[in-house]
Amino acid sequence: MPLIWEALALDPDFAFAWSRLGVALSNAGFPDSAAWAWNEALARPNRLTEAQRLRVIGYLAMHRRDFAGAVEVWARDVRMFGADPNNLSLTLDRLDRTAEGVALMEEWARTTPFGISLGNRANHAVLLARLGRFAETPL
Repeated sequence: MPLIWEALALDPDFAFAWSRLGVALSNAGFPDSAAWAWNEALARPNRLTEAQRLRVIGYLAMHRRDFAGAVEVWARDVRMFGADPNNLSLTLDRLDRTAEGVALMEEWARTTPFGISLGNRANHAVLLARLGRFAETPL
């Protein structure tokens, strides 16, 4: 977070930095502060790409617990911009569609040329565990 705050001190309209601050705050357990940061990002629409804007909308949908809306956004992000399906998979799990999320992660792991990150592998393992498929966890 210190680097994000430094970036925002240099350019308060750096919308992507606001977006990343929201993710960091959300992961640190500050959901209302995260929503504030995401709204700051959206307040600078000319400083976000369409893919970045879509992701912020997805984060806000998750914050509101609008999981169906978030699935729609994340699916569009994967389809239109080739985003990794991590957010989509985790949100499908919230809708008791865990098997779909696992299938997306497994397809992505098979097809991505550089492999999936350790964090995404951990999320995949959590979803597999929720299905009782402990022996298949990729960690």
